[in-house]
Amino acid sequence: MVGPTAKADNVAVKKEMQEKYDSVGEGILSNYTGRSPQAAEGMILGHRQPGLYWMEHKIDTAFALGRFSRADRLLEVGCTAGHYTMKLARDGYRVVGLDISAESIKAAQVLAQDLGLHQTEFIAADVEDMRGVPDNSFDGAFSFSTLRYVPDPVRSLREIRRVLKPGGRAVVDFPNKFCPWFELLKFLVGGERHVHDHTYSTGQVRRMMQQAGFVSIQVKRIIFFWKGMPGILTPLYKATDFLFERTPGLNFFAGIIMCKGEKIGA
Repeated sequence: MVGPTAKADNVAVKKEMQEKYDSVGEGILSNYTGRSPQAAEGMILGHRQPGLYWMEHKIDTAFALGRFSRADRLLEVGCTAGHYTMKLARDGYRVVGLDISAESIKAAQVLAQDLGLHQTEFIAADVEDMRGVPDNSFDGAFSFSTLRYVPDPVRSLREIRRVLKPGGRAVVDFPNKFCPWFELLKFLVGGERHVHDHTYSTGQVRRMMQQAGFVSIQVKRIIFFWKGMPGILTPLYKATDFLFERTPGLNFFAGIIMCKGEKIGA
């Protein structure tokens, strides 16, 4: 049972995260002038290298693990202003974006409208309590760089499992606690610790998925560079990831732990 102090702490964490990403959504809309498909494209989909490779590598890995197809109805948990949601919608996937920040969702809806993605849905909701989302609603769910910040990842994973149809798959990622980036290198290049961030081991991620009721769990560790590094070196980053991710021992230190679980039964 969670005591009153812990509950109050959890509420405070969520409030702070909501305010942080409300400011992100407000910033996007305040900088979004001359509304047009071209302006929306540049605002939400105009990623430069190596950020574009980093984004696509996450998608490719998650969708291979989850065996997601364009016939599936998918949920993205923690979509912020819908960068991944809209990129996938442009590629023909049926994706619903969900985020705790109403302002980020508002920005996503405006941009999706201007991109002509009129069938793409966005929901403002807390992943730990998606009471507005019915049971058995989605064929698959994915979440990038989100559950690392929530107060109770297992509760969030149980909610994700609840909204999946029987046989549905969820793919989520967490930062690897054994990657030197998060506790050392990030700060040497002037980075700051994100509010309420947490790192995890592969074993911890597996156990959380099991506790949430998922089965057929698979884990893959990916990515060995910072997406803010010089774009001209992107071919080197790709080659490094290809080699290191497939090398036992080296892949233990990858930056991202990506984990897939399946829902069997109700």
